[in-house]
Amino acid sequence: MSKADFNLLWRKICFIGALALVALAAYRVGVESVDGFYYADEANYCYYAGFFKSYVGHHFDNVVLRSELRYQAVPVGLYWIAATIYFSKYNYMLQEPSKVWLALPNLPDKRSPMNNFILQHPFPYIKKMIYVLRERMLIYRALTCVLIFIIAWYLGGYRGAGLTVALLLFNPSFVEETGLVLIESIWLFQHFLNIIIIYYYFKYRSEHKPNLFYSSILAGLIGVTAGLLIATKINGFLNLFVFLMSYIVIWMKSDQQDRVDLRSSKVAFLHIFIVFFLAAAVFYFMDPALYGHPIAGAKEIIMQRLKLTEMQVNNDPSSLLTDPWRRLMYINKAKINLIDCFFVLIGIGWAIKRFISAGNKQWGYLYTIVLISFFIFLTSILVFMKMGQKRYLLVLDCYLFIFESLGFWLILGNLFKRLRASCSLRN
Repeated sequence: MSKADFNLLWRKICFIGALALVALAAYRVGVESVDGFYYADEANYCYYAGFFKSYVGHHFDNVVLRSELRYQAVPVGLYWIAATIYFSKYNYMLQEPSKVWLALPNLPDKRSPMNNFILQHPFPYIKKMIYVLRERMLIYRALTCVLIFIIAWYLGGYRGAGLTVALLLFNPSFVEETGLVLIESIWLFQHFLNIIIIYYYFKYRSEHKPNLFYSSILAGLIGVTAGLLIATKINGFLNLFVFLMSYIVIWMKSDQQDRVDLRSSKVAFLHIFIVFFLAAAVFYFMDPALYGHPIAGAKEIIMQRLKLTEMQVNNDPSSLLTDPWRRLMYINKAKINLIDCFFVLIGIGWAIKRFISAGNKQWGYLYTIVLISFFIFLTSILVFMKMGQKRYLLVLDCYLFIFESLGFWLILGNLFKRLRASCSLRN
């Protein structure tokens, strides 16, 4: 084995070891005890998880399909939650909601908070079920940290990746929210998996004479993961805009010969169609409430989300955020101090500089995708976030910590260069 081959093998071993260390650290941070508290949403998801057996057989009780719950009872994240219990020794705890909830003679009053009803009529094993699920949800936290490490490693090397993960795991909000039975943890994992697949798609497309079949497979994976994102939380559709905007920007930055190549343009339209078609197909397939009336059903899902937000705001008026300025102040209060803001702005500026200087080179693609994703989600939060909930900012946290670590090491590196230069002048 040559020295170059040995060095390459050693770097691969170190990288795999770093990923294993990140996963172990993220998992070992721990899980919150349920003795003192559990959130109504966690109990809510345990009720919804009872739909798992019905979904597998596509046999839904009429009372379920007639209820308003049909548009929110079976998102993808809840399939994973239900499967976690169903395929474990604790599957005796899983019960059909139609038997323990909807079939009750005193259905919850639509004018009162549904969460209060759930807390008043819990499963007999509710605390034990939540604790089991909290332990299993740590797997998604670990996988999410691994994906973020990979992205940060591409952008800033081991130092940037290590600091990014450290900032996440020392952030109380991230640790708490990803240690609960909330679908945000599953959504985060799916989001960053989709971002990495988008990057590899453009990387493969930029190679000399890429194979149309394999590039179409990557486009299909983008569509499937985007569809799962949307079926988990409806704001997952923003990843489709990330892909589309990245395609437009990368196409505009490519040289003139690539732009006018008819075959490349046909392939581009084909792959964009594949991505959007598969995303819509997966979203449709994963929710039986859409069968027979997909457009009306999708509209009803959005309306249900708006109704639920209105109900939550009525229960807690202090959480209402009425305009972009208040949302920005909430982000600033909840997430960023002046020092963090300084490093974040430096990191964003450096990433934009790298994005501009990259031209159409492969190493610039991830800067393009990450910047576009960050600004799309930041804009959506500033425009549409009605309530001040920390878990709504989890995806923004991850991007902010990536940029903060880039800015920190950039400043620190420049300081060391100046110190070395001054020392050499003195000598």
